[in-house]
Amino acid sequence: MSRSAKLKKLPREEAGEGLPGYKPRTEFGRKLLQIRTRYITSGGKLLNWEEIDRELKDLRERNA
Repeated sequence: MSRSAKLKKLPREEAGEGLPGYKPRTEFGRKLLQIRTRYITSGGKLLNWEEIDRELKDLRERNA
């Protein structure tokens, strides 16, 4: 089973959504965490796997 398939089965907290005490190891990771934090604090909503799949399906249907 792939890593993404395993993550789909985890509750949001275990899939990395809570991120308590998480410290990125690379500059790229720090930048991504900064973008994520800014998005959430501005009222953005993180999507779960079902919502991502649904959004991708909708986009593909519109662009077909």
